[in-house]
Amino acid sequence: MALRPPLFVVLCLVASCGNKSDKATPDKEAPVASPPAATATPATPPTPARLPDREIAAGMIAAMTALSDRMCACVDKTCADAVAADVANFPHDMTKKYGDRPDVEPTPDETAKLDALGQRYGECQAKLNLAK
Repeated sequence: MALRPPLFVVLCLVASCGNKSDKATPDKEAPVASPPAATATPATPPTPARLPDREIAAGMIAAMTALSDRMCACVDKTCADAVAADVANFPHDMTKKYGDRPDVEPTPDETAKLDALGQRYGECQAKLNLAK
């Protein structure tokens, strides 16, 4: 059984946007009779467009590629610590960017790419730790 890097969990965390409605404020004046068509309830704001799962997965793979590239470019502990902090914030950042989407399931190809990126990130981090 292959172990997946902790970053794979992020795909399960990416989620949906909430739908909030505005509350109508009561008028302080006496109500004025109006035709029935004018008594419609206030419309709720439209829900933001929902991105397709593959677009979300592609964005997450791109973000992980950038983090892996940054770790591999590091030459000192300060740089590695900064990248590691960004990796720790990765789930929060992806949820902020894509919303709360636990329904996004990676394809086998996407899973393989994320696994490879996690492996590469770990190898670069290990090389940097050994170079001390």
